[in-house]
Amino acid sequence: MRKRLNTLAVATLLALPAAANAYSNFYFFGDSLTDTGAFGGLGGLPSNARWTLGYGTGWAEVLAKHYGQNVSPNNSLNSHIANTAGNNYAQGDARAQPASPPNTNPDTPSQTPAADAIAVTDLPGQINAYLGQKGQKADPNAAYAIWIGGNDVIAAGSQSDPTAYLGASAGYTVQAVAALKAAGANTIILPNLPDISAAPLSVLAAIQTALPGAGNAGKVVAAWGAAWQILSSGQTSNSPALINQALSQAETAAGLSAGTLSSVYAAVQPNLQKGASGYNQLVDMALSAGNLQHGIVRANISGLFTELLANPQAYGFSNTSGAACPQSALYCLAAVIPGQSYLFTDALHPTPAAYQLIGDYIYGLLQAPYFAGALPESALNNARQLGGTLDSRYQAIRAQKREVGAVSAFVSGAFNDDKVGYDDVSAKPQGRLYTVGLDFQASPALSLGLAMSRQNGKTDINGIATPGSVDDRSTLMSALFSYKQERFWLDGDAHIGAGDIDTRRQVSLGAARITLNGTARQSQYGLRIGGGYRFPLGAYRTGPIAGLDYAHVKVNGFTEQGGNSSSMAFNAQNGTSLVARVGWQLEADIGRFSPYAKLSYAHEFKRDDRVVTAGLATTLGDYSVKLGKPKADWLEWTAGLSAQLSKSVSMFGQLSAASGRSGSNQTAGNIGVALTF
Repeated sequence: MRKRLNTLAVATLLALPAAANAYSNFYFFGDSLTDTGAFGGLGGLPSNARWTLGYGTGWAEVLAKHYGQNVSPNNSLNSHIANTAGNNYAQGDARAQPASPPNTNPDTPSQTPAADAIAVTDLPGQINAYLGQKGQKADPNAAYAIWIGGNDVIAAGSQSDPTAYLGASAGYTVQAVAALKAAGANTIILPNLPDISAAPLSVLAAIQTALPGAGNAGKVVAAWGAAWQILSSGQTSNSPALINQALSQAETAAGLSAGTLSSVYAAVQPNLQKGASGYNQLVDMALSAGNLQHGIVRANISGLFTELLANPQAYGFSNTSGAACPQSALYCLAAVIPGQSYLFTDALHPTPAAYQLIGDYIYGLLQAPYFAGALPESALNNARQLGGTLDSRYQAIRAQKREVGAVSAFVSGAFNDDKVGYDDVSAKPQGRLYTVGLDFQASPALSLGLAMSRQNGKTDINGIATPGSVDDRSTLMSALFSYKQERFWLDGDAHIGAGDIDTRRQVSLGAARITLNGTARQSQYGLRIGGGYRFPLGAYRTGPIAGLDYAHVKVNGFTEQGGNSSSMAFNAQNGTSLVARVGWQLEADIGRFSPYAKLSYAHEFKRDDRVVTAGLATTLGDYSVKLGKPKADWLEWTAGLSAQLSKSVSMFGQLSAASGRSGSNQTAGNIGVALTF
């Protein structure tokens, strides 16, 4: 977005309807907010010329760097760009719909076209250029970004029907989305427009509207310079008093009567606001009408900037009312007034610090589903802990000589310290499982029982860009059996459970640290069966063991609280585990004590590349990420002991650990006591 606002555009904008690398590459489309050098080398500009302070880093480069990717311009009309394989097709002054006649770039510092200026390629041409270079095929593993519309908002006022014009612009935007999707794109970043009326642009636009025509160009420069000095000279925000002071100084500099600019500003500012918000609404409606909202990351830049303007110091900005330079950002090599951290480079374009914030923000959105992807591990951890507790109890039942009809009441406490890793996230479930149960000797060989367990756990999630934690409060019910002959034994159990999880996700945006909370309901069930055969070996018994564990988890969909621009809505998830084990066990009876040890090889059959779908809580659209596959094979080491303390009292417990599972290991233990009567 750039250039002098058309007077009619400002004055007559009408109200609109209310309202691990995860990606193989990034491709960018849009205007000067995304341009990273489309006109470099022209008009004497350096190759990296773009519309930001000192030609600093743009948001596209910030985002791509997070994934180890580079960004380079792609403009076939610019002979100075040798890299025709560039991935950034965005161009300053581009519109969503083709301009007629086409705009040109670059301009000189005096805002006249440079001698070697070339035509600007608007959004449809940018999309066609990409698809033409790629054989009409879009890489399904790449991410695509379209940020467009600001220049359309400005141009709409010169049309006889601004609303219809912006409706057409929104249609072109959505057609670009549809074209990429039809070619194979799966993930499209589609940021909305911020409230451009909150930028210094509103003051500049009021001056331009009050002083139309080429004959007033000198007065516009003088008036804007006076207003800019007021807006940009200190640690300031967009207070009405400051804006009125700037308008008053501009009136004096231009020789206008008092109150002239204030009345113009009162009309211009809301029209700019309505234009941006209306365009956003029209894009959303067109997406919904075409059922194109899926696979869309609808980054809420509007909400982000509203939050930033409400508390700029928290994000590291000292001045949000003015700009680093009074001239075009294309020629703003250094801040005119040093010592301030500016949000804006010129009347409209952000500074590199602001682009860093935007790039980090969008990166956090892309990574947020990985945080949610770790949530099922909390319930799967419950199943693992319960399994360890019941295995320990089975071992005690086999060691105890009970009469038929005997009943035992038992209580057990279990702990664990696990780690489960995927490509871009690792979860560390830590919990305490308390179990009470009854089992009775139904026959000389068969014991049956019931148990109830309560889990109080915490899972730390080390997600890239979005770390956090989950608190789990679940209740599980289980039914169990243990069958033994002299040498052969077989155990099994089934469980069901449900509970609540509370999530806390951390987002870093510049200097700000934001905590997002959520609550979800989870449910689970599972089946296990295991057996073994024991060979006598002097005072010991040893032999093979085998088992099969199945667990299924569902985490209901939920929305993070607060309505923040980073708040997410996560779809429901299902997680399944099917683990087979084979191994060897050694056990003995030494007086009242029955120690045992076992080593098992475990294999996870459910190694699906699980998909998590999410969207922003405050905007339209959803998108999906693949978590990657956990390691399938590992070793489990277990040592335990049961003790018959008296005829009616016994104790049992065990420790276990897993190894050889890169990024995913478990350590757990339990201890219990049983009373037989």
